[in-house]
Amino acid sequence: MELLPKFLAEPKNHLYQAVVGIPELLTALAAKLSKFNGIDINEKNAIVVTAGSNMGFINAILAITSPGDEIILNTPYYFNHEMAIKMAGCHPILVPTDTDYQLMPLAIAAAITDKTRAVVTVSPNNPTGVVYSEMALRQVNQICREKGIYHISDEAYEYFTYNGAKHFSPGAFLDSNGQTISLFSLSTILWFC
Repeated sequence: MELLPKFLAEPKNHLYQAVVGIPELLTALAAKLSKFNGIDINEKNAIVVTAGSNMGFINAILAITSPGDEIILNTPYYFNHEMAIKMAGCHPILVPTDTDYQLMPLAIAAAITDKTRAVVTVSPNNPTGVVYSEMALRQVNQICREKGIYHISDEAYEYFTYNGAKHFSPGAFLDSNGQTISLFSLSTILWFC
């Protein structure tokens, strides 16, 4: 907690900084991603800091789509994702989950068309709280690689696990750099004093 007052006391920290993020923050985030998520930042990937993961999501959608493209959302889904997709002039394609709200990779694969640009997963999920299994996330990531589309992995709630459930980052899977966009958020971290 003593770092925040030091940061705020420095006048240069209140000025515009590098668009992708303050270098010290990027270094700290790279260390966090390596240690906790198994994602190593290298010449094949990068970190971009945005004003929240919702901004990161809309930036990703705008970067990888053209109006009329499709993005797959697994139901139930985070409502802001649908709004962002529609704001970009794209179409959300809703794919059901099973009775335990787990991903159904075969249903996801069946929903992919020539207009599909990405599959979105949110684990732990908002609104259900379900943590997707590593196997299902691997399958979705593999489907995306095979189809040449993106896997947008929203991990804003990565610390919200329960009953021994373990969070997995698809960006850590071998050869996932080319198709995986991982979203994280500092706003979901809980501080207890």
